[in-house]
Amino acid sequence: MSSSSEAGPLSAAERMLSGAIAGAVSRTVTAPLDRVRILYQVNPAREFTFRAAMKTARTIYGHTGAAGLWRGNGAALVRVIPYSGILFCSFPAYQTHCGTLTDHQMTARFVAGALAGATATTVTYPLDLMRARMAAHWGPIPLYSGYAEGFFIIVQKEGFNALFHGLNPTLLGIVPYSGIGFMTFETLKSQFRDAQNLKSDADIPTVYRLAAGAVSGFLAQSTTYPLHVIRRRMQVGGAVHHKMSLREATATIWRAEGINGLFKGITLTYAKGPVSVALGFTLNDLINTQLRSIRELEGAAAVEELEEALEEVFVEKKAAVRAARRDQDERPLSTLESLCAGGVAGCLAKTVISPADRVKIWYQVGTQQYTLGAAINTGRNIVNEQGFLALWRGNGATLMRVIPYSGTTYLTYDRYLGVLTKLASGDKIENFHDLSHLATVRSEHESPKALHVFLAGSLAGATASTVTYPLDLMRARMAVQFGSGRPLPRYHEALVDLVRTEGPRNLFAGLRPTLMGIIPYSGLSFLTFETLKASIRKKFNLQRDRDIPTPLRLVAGGFAGLVAQSATYPLDIIRRRMQVGKLDATLSLYNAMKHVFESEGWRALYRGLSMNWIKGPIAISVSFTANDKLKAMFQDRHARLEQEAESTAAAA
Repeated sequence: MSSSSEAGPLSAAERMLSGAIAGAVSRTVTAPLDRVRILYQVNPAREFTFRAAMKTARTIYGHTGAAGLWRGNGAALVRVIPYSGILFCSFPAYQTHCGTLTDHQMTARFVAGALAGATATTVTYPLDLMRARMAAHWGPIPLYSGYAEGFFIIVQKEGFNALFHGLNPTLLGIVPYSGIGFMTFETLKSQFRDAQNLKSDADIPTVYRLAAGAVSGFLAQSTTYPLHVIRRRMQVGGAVHHKMSLREATATIWRAEGINGLFKGITLTYAKGPVSVALGFTLNDLINTQLRSIRELEGAAAVEELEEALEEVFVEKKAAVRAARRDQDERPLSTLESLCAGGVAGCLAKTVISPADRVKIWYQVGTQQYTLGAAINTGRNIVNEQGFLALWRGNGATLMRVIPYSGTTYLTYDRYLGVLTKLASGDKIENFHDLSHLATVRSEHESPKALHVFLAGSLAGATASTVTYPLDLMRARMAVQFGSGRPLPRYHEALVDLVRTEGPRNLFAGLRPTLMGIIPYSGLSFLTFETLKASIRKKFNLQRDRDIPTPLRLVAGGFAGLVAQSATYPLDIIRRRMQVGKLDATLSLYNAMKHVFESEGWRALYRGLSMNWIKGPIAISVSFTANDKLKAMFQDRHARLEQEAESTAAAA
């Protein structure tokens, strides 16, 4: 939005980042006002006055607490972040193009702002509709348990087009709204810059930016407010519905409520709109300025570093440079790269097998008779009663746990293996971070000892399980809520409720059998996978793990999952039952297994195992293979960057 500084134009990613942050902050600050305003906009029976609006806010606070004033803000941010990012990212591009078509700057700014607003609105409209419905719902129980469920229910009951109810008046409103907003803000900045003889937008005081944004918001909101009211009415349904034309909708409101109906809640908008627009425009400008400053500093530092690097290269011999790079494909990954590779691998694996896991947990924690056919029927019943997406219920909580769990597991495995390998060789440990490199290099060429792999896998699994256990417990409780009660709508709310009703100790209910199971499970998984990879490498005369074909990796991972799951399955049964309260969490592992055996027989300890033989190998094979591939990708990136740096230095 601001003029380019000496550092040059920002990249699209940088503009999207600054716009997203600005939009999220401004929306969150004004969310309570927007919450109350929507209730009046969508309800013809509510007569609006500012005093009545304040009373409504107090009523919401009394019924649902302070959090009730921000209800729907999560859905709003899910939309606002991409909306603001697209809006502020596309505006400079549109402005540049429009500037080539006309010499009139205000016209170019208006058209560019209008096009940017229309683009962002169309892309994110279904999210705006969800936010409106959630915010307009009155009562202590949320209308939908989550965005995915809300989308599915709307499409199932009203059709796909319902996700775009009210889009036409929205676009008719957003074109002048966004156009006027950008035109006013940019024009006021330009006039101030000229009047004060400032070199760039970065020199404009923040107070003036806020004032310019407030004026922009006031003008834009006042001009387009009736269209905003019609949009909200169409989104939530009622007397004004989506099949009406804009003229019919306007006439319906006019007949029922008069002209005041089209401006219902505008005084709240005068309190909220200028603040929101001022914060959005100003924060976006300030963040852009900071990003350009960072770019300038990085540019200066990069020049200095390049000069130093070139000087070192000219001093050293080429042979020494080649020797320093000969193992570049085995370069150790950073902690962040290891976490990223493991997290993405775990996320992919768990999402693929989530429906099978959903059904499996239902049988693990219950006493109903299990057969594979019965499990398939249960899956069908879930789909029929709650919709297809219900098979992934609890998967959000699962991924919240799986991403850090998987990332931590793969990260610590390399380091534990490095510690054990170095201790076994009698070497002194000096730098814990570099142990991952030691493990990587040796596993590529020598195949580490089986005992070291088993112990490293066990320790990694135990570490990750302990750190992420409360999230695993919440995931299990959400997954078993089938056919009765509503799902837990918010993970943090569910955690707080659990601590309040059951005590903080119950966040770790079932941790003991989990650790008892994860130690052999994780150890066997890594041991089997690494052993099979070593055998494949030897059989096909391959020098490195990365040379192993992907299908063979998947087979090795699948077999590793089959072995590990089968050996530790009874402990998984005990863990799940303690998590959901079907077994006393204070029982010892022996007494818990004895209780299940005496009441249900030994088969109960293996209930759902056949489904685990389907989903377990798939999950392990996808996870191990994806992690290996991502690590290889990061190492290739390091190698490519080093080769480019060496080529640049040689050319210089």
